[in-house]
Amino acid sequence: MTRKARQGNQIKRQQASRDSFERVLIVCEDSKSCPSYLRAIRDELKLTNIVIRPDKRPDAKDFKWDPKPTKVVKHALSLKKKDQKGYDRVYCVIDRDKHSSFKDALETAQKNNIAVIVSIPCFEYWLLLHFEYKDRLFQAAQGSNCGKVIEVLNKHLNKHLPGNYEKGKDFLGKHYFSVFKERQAIAIEHAKQRERDCQPPSEESAACEKQRRCQIDELEKMNPYTEMHWLIECLMEMKNKKTRTV
Repeated sequence: MTRKARQGNQIKRQQASRDSFERVLIVCEDSKSCPSYLRAIRDELKLTNIVIRPDKRPDAKDFKWDPKPTKVVKHALSLKKKDQKGYDRVYCVIDRDKHSSFKDALETAQKNNIAVIVSIPCFEYWLLLHFEYKDRLFQAAQGSNCGKVIEVLNKHLNKHLPGNYEKGKDFLGKHYFSVFKERQAIAIEHAKQRERDCQPPSEESAACEKQRRCQIDELEKMNPYTEMHWLIECLMEMKNKKTRTV
């Protein structure tokens, strides 16, 4: 076989491997913090088949965003139907906080085979778990419950970075992401500990096959709680499969 023929076969094998990777759509509730954080992880793992929305970067032409949980799920459904190649998995990342449409969103997603990654009260609880384990109730008499989480989170971040974290802050900056990246394993363990506290134990399953073991009404009572570690470990699992394939 000639050198040119060998190179051609190698390219075909690499293309076949790329085509066999799962295509995943992740739709986030907030327009900056969570999607920017997930893009940084996606880029770190070199997962090119992961699409993350919304995209509010200055050079992106995206839709007018509505952060209500039901709107997030409906938009994921719309993107799923419009995509010609087809997504193997679709995730919605939403906060409980004080959303009145939270339960409806979970029920709609369940009916349409969309996985929902829930954080209670919000995504920032997952960020807090990078620094410490917290199981206390985060609840505000007025305003967002998430503000209580951010107060504690900033006490840790102020030791590493200037200024305060604000809801909607962009994680495209390398300094911000590096602070969380080096503590990722700690956050995953803390999230698993909280999961064990909140839900009855079950048989271990693959990271991308994780399913909520409690009913939606029971989930309402879990504060604080997050499932972000399911999504992160799923992306890591996809990276491992990609490494073995190529």
